[in-house]
Amino acid sequence: MNFRRIARLLGLIADILGVSMLFSLPWAFAPLGGDWVQENAGFLALLCSSLICVAIGEILRFLGRAAKDDQILRRESIAVVPLSWILAILLAALPFLLSGTEVRKGVAMSAADAIFEATSGITTTGATVLANVEDPRAVPRTILFWRATTHFLGGLGIMVLFVILVGQGVAGKMMMNAELGAAALGSPMQIQSVARYLSYLYAGMALILTILLKICGLSLFDALCHAFSTLSTGGFSTYNGSVGHFATDPGCNGPMIEWTLIIFMILAGSNFLLLLQLICDKRPALLRDTEWRGYLQIILLATIVVFVSGIVCQDFEVYGTESVPIVETENGLLPWTTSLRLTVFHVVSGLTGTGFCLDEYERWNGLALLVFIHLMFVGGCSGSTAGGTKVIRNLIAVRTISQEIGRAHRPNLVQTVRVGKAVFEKETTSAVMTYLCAFLLSVFLVAFVALTFEPLLESQTPVCDEEGRVINALSASLSMHSNVGPAFGPFGAKGNYGFLCSKVKLLFSWAMLMGRLELYLPILLFSPAFWRRR
Repeated sequence: MNFRRIARLLGLIADILGVSMLFSLPWAFAPLGGDWVQENAGFLALLCSSLICVAIGEILRFLGRAAKDDQILRRESIAVVPLSWILAILLAALPFLLSGTEVRKGVAMSAADAIFEATSGITTTGATVLANVEDPRAVPRTILFWRATTHFLGGLGIMVLFVILVGQGVAGKMMMNAELGAAALGSPMQIQSVARYLSYLYAGMALILTILLKICGLSLFDALCHAFSTLSTGGFSTYNGSVGHFATDPGCNGPMIEWTLIIFMILAGSNFLLLLQLICDKRPALLRDTEWRGYLQIILLATIVVFVSGIVCQDFEVYGTESVPIVETENGLLPWTTSLRLTVFHVVSGLTGTGFCLDEYERWNGLALLVFIHLMFVGGCSGSTAGGTKVIRNLIAVRTISQEIGRAHRPNLVQTVRVGKAVFEKETTSAVMTYLCAFLLSVFLVAFVALTFEPLLESQTPVCDEEGRVINALSASLSMHSNVGPAFGPFGAKGNYGFLCSKVKLLFSWAMLMGRLELYLPILLFSPAFWRRR
C-alpha cells in the first residue's frame, strides 16, 4: 500500500473542500440579503474552516511529495474512495461546529451534530438535526448555503472532481466505477474526459434549474439551494416546511415549482452517462435502456397505487406543509389534479431519495407508506445521484427469483438471467443477491443498535407504542442506508433527527456513508489484510 500516494490524493480533496467554502461567504453581505450582525459568526467560521482545510491539504500533499510520480494501483484506488468521503465529512463539519449553529433554540451543535449534518450533506441524504433553519440567528445564511453546497459536491461525487484533476488511467476508471456504479466507461485514457463532461452536465442542469426556479418566484438564494438539493437528490431546504412552504407563499407559483422539481428529480435519478450520450452524441441509449424504462414504470405504478389508496382513504386534505388548506372543495378534500401532483411529487422524491416534502406523508394510509418503503429500498438508476439499491439490481433479483422458482420443477434447466438485451452470468446474479441481502441485514442491524441506545425513539410528540417505535427505527435506518432523509414518525416531513443521542447520530452517519458507498468499501477499511504490505 502506497500511503504517501494516498496522502497526496487526500490532500487534493482537502484543498477542494477549502476552496468550496469560500463561495458561501458573499451571502453574509447586504447586497445579497445578508445581515452582518447575524452572519459574522458563519462568515468567520467558514473562513477559518477554509484555512484549516487548505492547511491540512498542503500538509498531506507535502507528506506525499515523494510519491508524486508513482502510479496509483488497485488497492490505493479502492482505499482513496472511502477515505476521501470520511475526510470530506470531517472537514465539512467544521463550519457547523465553529459557527455555533443552533440545533434548537439556545443549544449549539455538538461534534456529533456537526458530523451528522455534514455526512447528510456530503452523502446527499438530506436528514437534518436542525429544528429551525428559517431563523438566521440560529442558522446563518452562509451556513445554510454551505449546507446546500455539500449536496452539490457530494451529488455526482467528489471522486469525479478527483478524476478530472488527476487522470489516473486504469485507476481512474476504477474510482469512477466505485463512485458511480457505472458500466463500461470506455478506454482508460477517456476517463478524465468523461468525468469532465459529466461535471459540465451536472453543473449545467443545476444552472438551468436555478433559472427556472427564479422565474417561478424564488429568490436567488432559495433557487440555488434547492437546485443543488434537487440535482444531487439531497433534500436540504431553506425552509422548515421543505418545498411545501412555497404552497403557502403568495409570491411563488407553487404548482409550477413542484412540476419543475419533479422533472429534474426524475432526471437526477437517471443514469448520467446515458444522459450525456443523449445530449452529446444524440444517441437515444437512455430511451432504450431497460433500467430507465423500469424506473419510469415504477414511478407510474407507485403513483397509481398511492393516488387511488389516498382518494379512498381521504388522505389529501391539505396542500402545503404549513398545514393550511390552500385549495379545498366543499367536502374538505383537494381537487384531484392537486392530489395527483402531490402524489407524483412524493413518489418521485421517495424513489430518487431526494426527500423533499409537500405534505405530512407519514400520516397517509398504510398501503401508501408500504409503497414508500419499497421506493426507498429500490432507489434510482445506476450511475445517478440517487440512493437506494438501484433499479437494475432489483430487476436482476426479480428475474433470478423467477428462474429459481422455475427450477423447482425443472432442476436440470440451465438458463441465463436476461434483463432486456443484457445477459447476466451466475457470478453477477450471485453478487447482486448477496448485496441485497447484505443491505437488508445492515438496515436491521443499525435499527437494532439504534433501539438499544434510543429505546423510545420519540421526540416531543406523544409517546409511541412499541410497534411504532420499531417501525420508526426501521424506517429511519432504511432512510439512512438509502440516502433519503425523511422517514416515519418523528422523522417525517416536519420532524428531524436532533433529539437523538450522540451515539445514534454517529451510527446513522456511518449508515449514510455505507449507503452512499454501497456497503463494501467502508467495511473494507477495517480489514487488516487490505492494509497489509505485500
